[in-house]
Amino acid sequence: MNRRLAALLVLVAACGDSSATPTVSATDGDAAASTQEPTGDHASASTEDHGTSTETATTGESDAESDGPTTTTGASAACGDGVVEARELCFHPPLRLAHGFEVVDVLAADLDRDGHTDLALVDIVDPRIWLLYGDGTGDFSRAQDLPGLSLTRGVAAHGHAGGAPLDLTTAELGFDAIGRHRAGDRPRTYALPTATATGHRPRALVADDLDGDGDDDLVLIAEGSAEAIVLLFDGDQIAATTSYPVGEEPYGVAVGDLDDDGRRDLAVVNRADGTASLLLGDGAGGFAAALTVDTTADPRSVVIADVDGDGRPDLGIAGYDSHTIEVLRQRGPLDFVAVDFLVDAGPYAIASADLDRDGTMDLAVVDHWGGEVLVLHRTDERVPRLTRLYADGTAFDVAIADLDHDGALDLAVATSQPSGVTILLADP
Repeated sequence: MNRRLAALLVLVAACGDSSATPTVSATDGDAAASTQEPTGDHASASTEDHGTSTETATTGESDAESDGPTTTTGASAACGDGVVEARELCFHPPLRLAHGFEVVDVLAADLDRDGHTDLALVDIVDPRIWLLYGDGTGDFSRAQDLPGLSLTRGVAAHGHAGGAPLDLTTAELGFDAIGRHRAGDRPRTYALPTATATGHRPRALVADDLDGDGDDDLVLIAEGSAEAIVLLFDGDQIAATTSYPVGEEPYGVAVGDLDDDGRRDLAVVNRADGTASLLLGDGAGGFAAALTVDTTADPRSVVIADVDGDGRPDLGIAGYDSHTIEVLRQRGPLDFVAVDFLVDAGPYAIASADLDRDGTMDLAVVDHWGGEVLVLHRTDERVPRLTRLYADGTAFDVAIADLDHDGALDLAVATSQPSGVTILLADP
């Protein structure tokens, strides 16, 4: 039976004090890990302000050689010189764009195929999608808002091999359906939505080419009926729909290659039972029955990324009620070890990219309570870094893209109270 290791790193900063030194605790064991017996066999049983950001170094080492935690305040000396450098994590002050009543999701994509990244914002209270079209400088214009159906919750942009502007599909939580918004013949126009019935309480969806035919497909998570629903497209038409059982109250989904076989796989996090359901793809759009892996409590969002730089895909998970950023490090084929970073925050959504350009994937995690983005980076080192970036309001979601074509990645954060999106442009 494999052992499941969990390193507990507690990061608690004084409220409003960006120079506070966190408290860090670690238990005995390898990499300061506490050893726990697993509930099953993973393989066989079954996802600030520039100048005032806070960067915390944390360590899971419990031996005498550990340097211990350190805290630095302020931007790197290289910030703002216009040169994109490795290990540089610098951002301009937040730019707030007000829209709607309660924006809960944000998508970054080149919707009109003009070479610039655009944003789609989902408003759950006044159900609609706000479209913000980028001009390549970090500025946006609102061309159109699209009606949702009922409790619109998630959005995906998807295209086909023909290269036309991207269609938009929404998860309609209150309507047990998806809403299709087909791109019009004229730029930046969409037809009225058409509804397609799905499982109960659809919450999240993602687009990816699951069968390798050049057309984007969709994966939808139905929270109420505990299923992952795969919709395969032929051109702009749904050709096949297949449902796969997952854990209790699935909440987030990611697509990636978990077993390094060149095929697209799925990771679904299930908030009620604290598990991840891993579905391995066959390359033709089909998936095997889910393997189940234990996660932190109340997982809300998941990404598939090589976080520790060892060449194997890992899982990054936002644990909301557990106040945890969890990394499930893959140490062998579908054999995971959990490293848990306990934070003074409510991790709600997670995204991954190499934000500091050191060659290792970083995790950007939305703090639902504090209106911040927590960036966990340098995770391939003995002392990882946690950098807090202030966004605003109650934060729900984060998207990563180069919004201004400067070669550095930027952040877009969906917020409510105030409702809209906060743009954090990198300041290399």
